[in-house]
Amino acid sequence: MLQHCLIIEIADKYKELYSYNRNRDFWSEVKRIRCNKACFSNCVDTMSSPTDIAGVFADKYKELYSSVAYKSDDMACLKAKVAGMVNSAGFDSQCTVDGNEVQSAINKLKAGKDDGDVGLSSDFFIHACNELSVHISLLFTCLLVHGTAPQALNLSTVIPIPKGKNVCLSDSSNYRGIALSSIYGKIFDLVILSRCQDQLCMSELQFGFRSKRSTDQCTMVLKETIAYYVHNGSPVYSVFLDATKAFDRVDYCKLFNALLSRNISAVYVRLLLNMYTSHVTRILWNGVFSERFPVYNGVKQGGVLSPILFCVYIDGLLKRLACCKIGCNFGTVCVGALAYADDVVLLAPTASAMRRMLKICDDYAKEFNILFNAKKSKCMYLPPSKHRTLAPCMRPTFYVGGHSVEYVEQWSHLGHIISADHDDRHDIVNRRNTLCGQINNVLCYFGKCQPVVKQKLLFAYCYSLYGSVPWDLNNSHIESICATWRKGLRMAWNLPADTHCALLYLLCNSLPVRDELAKRCIRFTQRCLVSDCQLVKFVANYGVQVGQMFSPIGRNAFFCCQRFGASTDDILHLSAADIIKYCQSEVTTESVTLSEVLFELLCIRDGCYSTDFEDNVVIDYIECICRQ
Repeated sequence: MLQHCLIIEIADKYKELYSYNRNRDFWSEVKRIRCNKACFSNCVDTMSSPTDIAGVFADKYKELYSSVAYKSDDMACLKAKVAGMVNSAGFDSQCTVDGNEVQSAINKLKAGKDDGDVGLSSDFFIHACNELSVHISLLFTCLLVHGTAPQALNLSTVIPIPKGKNVCLSDSSNYRGIALSSIYGKIFDLVILSRCQDQLCMSELQFGFRSKRSTDQCTMVLKETIAYYVHNGSPVYSVFLDATKAFDRVDYCKLFNALLSRNISAVYVRLLLNMYTSHVTRILWNGVFSERFPVYNGVKQGGVLSPILFCVYIDGLLKRLACCKIGCNFGTVCVGALAYADDVVLLAPTASAMRRMLKICDDYAKEFNILFNAKKSKCMYLPPSKHRTLAPCMRPTFYVGGHSVEYVEQWSHLGHIISADHDDRHDIVNRRNTLCGQINNVLCYFGKCQPVVKQKLLFAYCYSLYGSVPWDLNNSHIESICATWRKGLRMAWNLPADTHCALLYLLCNSLPVRDELAKRCIRFTQRCLVSDCQLVKFVANYGVQVGQMFSPIGRNAFFCCQRFGASTDDILHLSAADIIKYCQSEVTTESVTLSEVLFELLCIRDGCYSTDFEDNVVIDYIECICRQ
């Protein structure tokens, strides 16, 4: 009885928030209900008290953050070099931070982030008056002039969280650390990032943490390269490299020498170097802090600049692989190595070329203290056809770090499943299973809410269809995605299973799933064709204009042309509004109002059939049903 009253109270709350279009309060309420409270194990590695458990994790991270400790002589030489450059250049406008720069950086902060130290939240800065940015700008100017930072900016707090839902919580190896760092440090990172954008540019083979780049683009280039070679009768050897604790094993001397080689102001490098070498951290477990310990390697977790610094650190490897020109190529464009941060995939047409590329990776790893894990790295052989594939026993063996790499028939690349048989069915089926779980999850938690609320939750939590744009739209397994989504909508509205899908999409005011996929594919193709990344632009144009039916992106463009009755040139210039207008005109074959459609569906649901009702009677009936 108590649970039933609680459900009614929640439903009324949602109705009120949704009726007045208070979306922020609506989603806050949803998150409050769905939020999973932090779960702490009572025993980790035989330790039971929070203090001892915090000590266990502190020992693990002490070992990790001293695994690539820099040599004192090398660091002293680096600091002397930077100090000499600062003294020779003197102090100029680069040492002065303007209040407008700080305010712009504050506007980019994510809300609800804590510093893990004194309880400062990013919300305090976001909602503060503009005068605060002036004081912070004076602080940053002083830091740049003196080249040092207070301890509060150099402290971070690591919180261990489980790696998954079904792992053993009593084993410390099943946890990963999330670091909370200073909000002031994040603002400073954003200021430096804004000032040094040109110097921090990277190879076009790097897609991670860059403006107007995405995992979809990286996977698109990968699939287009494979299709190009396979169509021309050549096999492709692909090795997916895994680097162990890549972000946490960055060598400070190597990193800051790389920054100096990019002509970044020595004033910025000096302050960043001192902040990194003075960095200390601690563990927080169930409200108990461990002792503080120094960090000798790795970019700062939680730092805005940290992912960019890592990409700079690994950029030399991509340049070496591109310069060797022995991997796969699109004409004169090298696509032998593609990276998204530390996820690196190598592509080569021959076994000897792949071995030479892996030798370059091993040499770079030894020089920059990177550990490529052969057990987690995978190799895939992609033949030009099923009849020309090599038996497993005849495939060449590749080595990383002195250990052999296992062959697989399919592997996940940035959330997309790549298959040796060039079929997207594995990725589509995997996404369909995920969609089923998401729909059931929403309907389980919010099954007693009003249909319109459940519909909004389904679209918000389940309809992202992440990773769908590289799919082959002609694949027959896409229908399983469409059918699953229709079933979810019928369940949300409590409608019979045989309710016509045309009425269903009118009721929800949405496109059919296949049209939605086509719309997203068109928008993605349009972005690729005009991308500022020359690699993405070249590969996309080749696929649409030359590859056509032998290219994944070319086949999808042709599919959209047939579906929307337009030429290639027309389809690539359609706006989202044009596509929606076309799809709606295809569905609404008769002139009906939404209230009539809703009334008809509700009649079907309740088993009563009536016609020729007045509009006000229809509306009253709908409101009566919704209140039930």
